[in-house]
Amino acid sequence: MKKDKKVGVFVIKDDEKLFKEEKKIVNFFKKRLKKEKYNLVFFEEINLNSLSLKDEIYSKCIDVDVMFIFGDTSVNKRDTNIEQIEPLLTQRINSFEYIYSSIALDLIDSEALFLRTLAGKIDDTFIFCFPSNYKVFKFFVKAMLFPELDKLEKS
Repeated sequence: MKKDKKVGVFVIKDDEKLFKEEKKIVNFFKKRLKKEKYNLVFFEEINLNSLSLKDEIYSKCIDVDVMFIFGDTSVNKRDTNIEQIEPLLTQRINSFEYIYSSIALDLIDSEALFLRTLAGKIDDTFIFCFPSNYKVFKFFVKAMLFPELDKLEKS
C-alpha cells in the first residue's frame, strides 16, 4: 500500500471516556501515521454501547483503504466489538491473531491470554482490531505493521 492510501481510525470508548492505556495508544498511533505520511481520512470515537458500530464501520469502508479499530476487545460480557465486526469480513487474516498473540506473550507474559484481535478485509478495505495494551501495540506497529502495510494492495 502506497503512503497515499487512505486510513480510518475508530476508537471504542467506554462510557464517554478513553482510559489511560487507550489514550497512549491513540497518541502514539496518530504521531506514527503522520510520521509515515499516511492520509488520515477520519478519526472517530464511538461509545462502547453504540448499537450502530457495525453500520458505522461498514459505511466508512468505502472511504478508506485500511481501517484500524482500537479498544474493548477483551472477554468482558459487554465487549462485543469482535463479534460485531467478524460477520462483516469477506476475508480473514488468521495469521495476524497468532502473530500478535505470540508477541504479546513474549512482552507481557500470561496477561496476553485474554487479548483478542481480528484482521481481515471488508470488500476491498483492510480491517485491523487491536486490544488496549500499549506495550504490545507499540512494539507490533514498529516491528511489523508499518513495514508490512506498504505491501497491502486493494484488489
